[in-house]
Amino acid sequence: LRAVVEPRRAVKYLFEGARRAYLDARAPGKRRVRHRHPPVVSLAGGFLSERWRGAAAPSDFDNRSLVKYRLIIDEAGGWDAFQELLGVLSTVAGRHGVSPSEVAVRWVLDRPGVAAAIVGMRSARHIAANRAAFGFALDAGDRQQLDSWLERHPGPQGDTYSLERIPGGTHASIIKTDLNKE
Repeated sequence: LRAVVEPRRAVKYLFEGARRAYLDARAPGKRRVRHRHPPVVSLAGGFLSERWRGAAAPSDFDNRSLVKYRLIIDEAGGWDAFQELLGVLSTVAGRHGVSPSEVAVRWVLDRPGVAAAIVGMRSARHIAANRAAFGFALDAGDRQQLDSWLERHPGPQGDTYSLERIPGGTHASIIKTDLNKE
């Protein structure tokens, strides 16, 4: 559910930009900051939705972003672990009468230091659904369920972009580089 960057260790997760050090540094009892920044919450290119619950693991993707999210899913425990996350999101969503995607957005919005969640949408039909994230609150039990999954599935190590900088690494292999060379 999160892209995580800690001072010495980082974990890129399913949400792009909602970094752990950024969030945790602003948690009660931690270093205080004077401003808040919005994370970019992409819902993992649509992977964090009911559409993928119980579905077979995809192997063909429309763009590099989806390939990247799939790599992160694989590094966070694989498709079976991801299905478990979708199950947790769906369980929480069912208690609140919303979708798993809205639960994911609400979780990010509830993180200390987060001012906004920017959700990418392919069409205007998603606007009303995304507004639902403002119509409910996660309780301590909801957060515990989500955080428990995240603790058991820490995801890949490295800051948000360092995984793409590892020569020959799986993340680097999907990035076009040296485009200015002839």
